Amino acid sequence: MLLVRYGFPTLLALLLLALPCPAQTPEVTVESARILDYGIFSSDISAFILDEGVADHSKIVSRDFSLIEPTADVKARLGTGFGIKYVVLGQPCGDEVEVDVTVEHPPLFNPKSGKTYLFSRTKFKQRLGRPGHAIWTFDEGWTLCPGKWVIRVEYRGRLLAKQEFAVTLAH
Repeated sequence: MLLVRYGFPTLLALLLLALPCPAQTPEVTVESARILDYGIFSSDISAFILDEGVADHSKIVSRDFSLIEPTADVKARLGTGFGIKYVVLGQPCGDEVEVDVTVEHPPLFNPKSGKTYLFSRTKFKQRLGRPGHAIWTFDEGWTLCPGKWVIRVEYRGRLLAKQEFAVTLAH
């Protein structure tokens, strides 16, 4: 048996180290966001979620995004999706934050709800330092509206990223 003699201060320090510590989670800080790509995207839709903050009441959950054409000029046709690929920067990298995605668009009248929308807003979970997408898809004929469209990503009311698009009707 090996015996080691410790003085009282050393013994006290060892005992304090052995006590369980409350878990400390680092505070999440969101610094900024960067737009990595913008334009026409395709994706695989995995789910539709009812969201009355969106003009067509449909929040689409997708995966496997592909940039088809980098552009800010969009020809509106059913099935066309346009938007941004972005990354939210902050610490600790990989932690999840909730961002607000807002699409400002010309007035859209939803015939099912009887309401006119000037913007559509929804929330998404986004991991810091990992790419995310904010895409609008023309799913209904009444959403095919020419004009200025703006996609905004915000965190707690603070603008992180913004991209403008000029939408025209396809012939």
